[in-house]
Amino acid sequence: MNQDALEYAAIHLRNLLERYQLQEPAAALLLRELNGLIDRALRQEITAPMEPRDIPGHRYFTETPLGSYRDLEELYASFYVELIDGRSSRAFQMLQAKMNRP
Repeated sequence: MNQDALEYAAIHLRNLLERYQLQEPAAALLLRELNGLIDRALRQEITAPMEPRDIPGHRYFTETPLGSYRDLEELYASFYVELIDGRSSRAFQMLQAKMNRP
């Protein structure tokens, strides 16, 4: 796992959730659900990839107005990918190579 990338994703996700929680109640709920996980990421206590089922929050983007906050959805996705160590997966590397072709 890339601890620096995980910490970066955690910081930016928390900052954006804190900003949006004032205007969108679902953001406050998502922040509440992710807060412990974000804290663990910032303390570098997460040293092994997590199972996707153990990461709360994905339904907020399909079942609440949070789906219209693209920047928040992208930051959540980055945090999620770092938590599951998805960047090291063969599928992710193939996709990234395909996207980087001219």
